[in-house]
Amino acid sequence: MINRPHIIILGGGLIGLSCADSLITGGARVTLVEKQAQTGHGAGRYNSGMVHPSQAAPWLFKGDKLSATKLVLKLAQRSSDLLQNRRHQLGCLDKNRSAGSLQLFDSIFAGQTVFESSNDLGIAVDIYRGAWGFQRYGLHYLNDISGDAFHYCQRLTEDLIERGCHIQYGQNAALNTAQNQCHGIEIDGQIIHSDHVIVACGAQSAEFLNAYGINLPVSAMKGHALSFERPVGISLPEIPIMHWDSRSALTVFENEVRLSGTIGEDNPDALLDIWEEIAPDIVNAFADPVVRWSADRPASKLGRPIIGQTPLSNLWVNSGHGHMGWSLCAASGGLMSQMILDGKAAPEFALPL
Repeated sequence: MINRPHIIILGGGLIGLSCADSLITGGARVTLVEKQAQTGHGAGRYNSGMVHPSQAAPWLFKGDKLSATKLVLKLAQRSSDLLQNRRHQLGCLDKNRSAGSLQLFDSIFAGQTVFESSNDLGIAVDIYRGAWGFQRYGLHYLNDISGDAFHYCQRLTEDLIERGCHIQYGQNAALNTAQNQCHGIEIDGQIIHSDHVIVACGAQSAEFLNAYGINLPVSAMKGHALSFERPVGISLPEIPIMHWDSRSALTVFENEVRLSGTIGEDNPDALLDIWEEIAPDIVNAFADPVVRWSADRPASKLGRPIIGQTPLSNLWVNSGHGHMGWSLCAASGGLMSQMILDGKAAPEFALPL
């Protein structure tokens, strides 16, 4: 590429880092601005660790849920393949982890309904009859995968820096706009010019863009996590277990067990109550949590992520991934790169103007 475009990315989470990865691969120069002291500390820091296309259905969307699910599922399946390849390249693919995930239901009817809809969507799923069903109706999703999202962010950040990405930490940026165009950003009175700016600030993207008269239909959906030292002397599941009714999960990592997720809960302690009822033998083996964590997940009101141009020329947005950020990051970054560098149109993910 003779004239390498300079692109600024606001946000150093899974989505922002994935955008930088694909743009640098495409030949762009990238500056990434992260308001915290380290990348990867947003909604993905203590997530469930699951890359789960099986969970493409939006949680809060009340429109055409089937169409939205099909769209997100296709993106998630593409992203899962890209992410596995990228994790392998970065040396952070845990070969000892078993593929798949398990989802438990309090209601047999609800489980059977989800089983039928999963089959209709072509998702590889079996009825679960193994040791980790806890006397509940369970579904085994064969093609889901899992891993440590924060470790991936760390390795990807190191790789991006080695490839020439400039990262500014602990900075709050404002847009430099004039005549309905975005010309870059301003930090502490200093103007940094660029050819394009991408807003990938997660749940904060809507508030940020609203200051410039842009309505982004994304709201904050609170999520929580409790992490415990991995107990010894008891059996633990090899694959993540989701609880459909509470939208929460139990995931075993190398040195910890994490309870995460929920919808509509005010604090992380709700996770203990949920999982003490489901898996008392495991929860009773926990010591005090080593991490109590809450964060806002960017929930799109459209039932799918918003990836595309804003009304300001040269200003783009990549947000609204909800509970699917780890599952969608690689393909979302790749799509953003294709839009900017190759002029690819993706109206199915566009911001309504």
